[in-house]
Amino acid sequence: MFIGIPFLTYLNCSERICTIYQGDVSDEMAARLVRNRGPITAKISASGTHSRYCGASTQEGHDCSVQFSLVAWKFAGDEGEVHGLLEEKFNDGDGALKVDVDCLVRKDNEAIVGGKVREASDRHPVGKASGRRAYVKVVDDHDGGGDFVSNVHFDDGVASHCGTPGMEGNFKMDEGMNVEDARVGVCSKHGDWDGCLQKMKAEQAVVQEVS
Repeated sequence: MFIGIPFLTYLNCSERICTIYQGDVSDEMAARLVRNRGPITAKISASGTHSRYCGASTQEGHDCSVQFSLVAWKFAGDEGEVHGLLEEKFNDGDGALKVDVDCLVRKDNEAIVGGKVREASDRHPVGKASGRRAYVKVVDDHDGGGDFVSNVHFDDGVASHCGTPGMEGNFKMDEGMNVEDARVGVCSKHGDWDGCLQKMKAEQAVVQEVS
């Protein structure tokens, strides 16, 4: 089970062990404890802030800006199971979205990640539609211009998946749609795993220092 703590800090629990996890998976034991699924083959993380939900309906006195965070692991094995958490939190603490990540499609330095909405406040655009599916596309160094986190796409199709045909077209990748202070890591055992994790760790340290 993943219990969200701000800025990609998570409490990982197995039947007997709980450990505080803060974004560095160079020791794969941290993630194996979650589900005992074996070695990790990919890890995705992303964070940033945005004001996409600000508008005429914003209540006076409420901060409509949002903190976005994502972490997901893909495990080895025939099924290649994916586990993780996507969160959006309003800066004033009133309202949130939580998505239990269960799918991931990676291509080079980009990935589509998605899962089932576990919790959403009335204030969030998705409303209290728990059970809906939610997806996001993240890019580690988008076209050489820095990291990128797309809009969150919501889907009512219970059978939808990260690899559903046409899914790619649901994400707005215009520069004006990116989150502020985007920090993305797309790491795979088929690439520079150690170097990617070191970059991810360094970026996470910056986020924690700013916070």
